[in-house]
Amino acid sequence: MNTAQPSLLLPAAGQDGSSFRASFSAEETHVEVIPDFTASPSFMAGVPVQVPLWKAELLQTRSLGRIVFPDWLSIDKLRPILQQEKTQPLLTTSLPFYYYELTRKLTNRPRHDDTNPDVLRLLVEDIFQVRVEKLRQQFPAYLALMEDQDIPKVDVPGIASAELVLLGPFLLQALGDRALLLQQTKTNKNDAAEERGEDTVTGEPIRPKVPLRRFRR
Repeated sequence: MNTAQPSLLLPAAGQDGSSFRASFSAEETHVEVIPDFTASPSFMAGVPVQVPLWKAELLQTRSLGRIVFPDWLSIDKLRPILQQEKTQPLLTTSLPFYYYELTRKLTNRPRHDDTNPDVLRLLVEDIFQVRVEKLRQQFPAYLALMEDQDIPKVDVPGIASAELVLLGPFLLQALGDRALLLQQTKTNKNDAAEERGEDTVTGEPIRPKVPLRRFRR
């Protein structure tokens, strides 16, 4: 199941700011957990159930259940995604919005199965770095799209929380610097036109105003 966000607005999504907030928000993502106890009607021993990540971590910490990794968090799924990111110009939409934060949280505890957390972390880190580099290369195109907008925004299909946290502030700063530069350039042109005696709108020479003369009858 594809849980990726289809499209996001960079400034709006980047407002949640720090990686701490992104990590906190990721805790609300539902994951599968297999409880070791029965508490009707929510939990039955041995029956998988979807719960928020923070609750799943609590159950696992207290040895009351075991978290099941999502389908996308496997070597067989991540390797093709990495290859796709390397060969395709656009970001893949095969990853959930909090893929980076979820990987860090889900792989930071020892497991008793054949899962290799170290390899998973390395694959996700490689995917993240490739995606960030692609977004950096597309910065000029984003700036060109947003330069005439009152509220700068751009749709970036497939972008995830980790990329927004890292690159969002840089893009917004670049937009601010560009706006100041354009405003300064416009001001300089107007000042130069006034010195030449030209209209700052039409560029035509300003004709001196001739005072109206009143004639006696």
